[in-house]
Amino acid sequence: MSDSSEFESVGITRRRERGPLSDAQLIEAFNEIFSRNITRLHGLMLYLRTDNYGGSVYLAEPREGYFAVVFQPDHSFDLEAGVLEITDPNNYQTDLRLFMEATGWNTPFDE
Repeated sequence: MSDSSEFESVGITRRRERGPLSDAQLIEAFNEIFSRNITRLHGLMLYLRTDNYGGSVYLAEPREGYFAVVFQPDHSFDLEAGVLEITDPNNYQTDLRLFMEATGWNTPFDE
């Protein structure tokens, strides 16, 4: 590991942060993505982090597995390009990083 600039630090906490989206927004997104009709989250959408421009990523946990969902700073998401199925929960880091880059993570948002 040659250069510490290759890495981005993320704080470690004992308490999970809520994230920028409301429960209502997360429920609406979850129902749209997974064709469901849930009315309460029950931990189905977990906030992971926010970038420097207001985009955020959440982990969705429906019965079918794990999915990463990237939301734009205006809290919208792309149903086709903004959802990634995590097929290997033990080795997902590279796939998640590439997915986040492909969705414009940590770049200025053009509405």
